[in-house]
Amino acid sequence: MSEVLRTLIKGRERIAKGWCVSNFGQTAVGIPCDPNGKEAVRWCARGAVGSSFIDGKINEAAEEALARALPVEYLTFGRQPTGNDVAAFNNRSSQAEVLALFDRAIAMERAKTQRTDSELFAELMARISTQMIASPEYVRA
Repeated sequence: MSEVLRTLIKGRERIAKGWCVSNFGQTAVGIPCDPNGKEAVRWCARGAVGSSFIDGKINEAAEEALARALPVEYLTFGRQPTGNDVAAFNNRSSQAEVLALFDRAIAMERAKTQRTDSELFAELMARISTQMIASPEYVRA
């Protein structure tokens, strides 16, 4: 499983436990806090993937995966969606809609790593052919 996929799954789990707007993380009484802090019990979409900060920064690859999964109305023609678009979506949406965003991003990330049966079969056949040709017992007719 890729690091991006792990981060998205962990982020979704966090959103399911608790969700907020306008802050990366919040305490139980709604005070903004570090999304990685022990006191964090609610997260925005960006803060949820920030739960896997790398060198003190949000996991940019996971944030980009979320941005690619945004509904079309949050995309601007001619430019790639960014973390700011994810934040805008989070702040204008419900917890259920943010969970659905994570579900789309997770499905898209899984699709990138899964190969179809025909792709696997073609790879297997190529390996078999290569082994047969390299084998001293292989005799061409």
